[in-house]
Amino acid sequence: MKKGYTKSWRKELSSEIWMMPPIYHRVWFWLRQKTQHETFLFPTRQLFGIWVLAGQRLTSLEDIAEGVKWFENRRESKPDRRVVKRVLDWLAFNNCIELTCHTSGTLVSIINWHTYNSNEDEPVTLSVQGDVQGYVYKKRIIKNLKELKPLVPDALRLSGLLSELILKNLPQFRELAKDKKESTLSRWAEDIDKMNRLDGRTWVEIETMVKWCQADDFWKNNILSGVKLREKYDKMFAKMKAQSPKDAVDTTKPDPNKESRLKTGAAYGL
Repeated sequence: MKKGYTKSWRKELSSEIWMMPPIYHRVWFWLRQKTQHETFLFPTRQLFGIWVLAGQRLTSLEDIAEGVKWFENRRESKPDRRVVKRVLDWLAFNNCIELTCHTSGTLVSIINWHTYNSNEDEPVTLSVQGDVQGYVYKKRIIKNLKELKPLVPDALRLSGLLSELILKNLPQFRELAKDKKESTLSRWAEDIDKMNRLDGRTWVEIETMVKWCQADDFWKNNILSGVKLREKYDKMFAKMKAQSPKDAVDTTKPDPNKESRLKTGAAYGL
């Protein structure tokens, strides 16, 4: 999550939530600070992701309870999940948030999030009807929303693989810190998708290169992003071929599946 700030209003001191037990305002404040500030495709174990828009957070009762815990006299105090559920229900009843259940967690949408956000161009969440979520956007960002493209599942998978291997070599890698990991994986997936769609690399070739480069003493310290993986692929391929010819697939040969792959990409609007 990017650093920044959200707005707070003096009239909150006379609001209904201020008159509730402290845990209510604590959960409300945590949700406002933890919502997405930009659209993000949340990866899942299925062959699809969940779009999480600005003003939303895909979370769980346990995640919220962990986020609002406190310490007193060196003793940890953590609310029970039933307490968190009661607070969320109260916030939803009082039109502060909207809740949508997914198999991957609970999607929390801040109502009128733009009033708390520093960017006036961010979206405002409306009501949810069935499985279809409606959103109203200010005119200046409607065009940007239409241009959003779904990320290919294989690209997301290999982005995750690259991150896992990098963390094994560099456990403190800043770009994969908890507050940055979501946006980093999404960005890497876009670069990896280009390797397949534009450069003609197969998913097997890309996966092989990801594993090889993170095992190589030199390249594991230099390939720390999706864009570098794409940029240095040819140089790494030459070294990999020299070291272990059986692992190197010659990508200079005509790709019989290229036309089919391009048609598939076009169907996705890519």
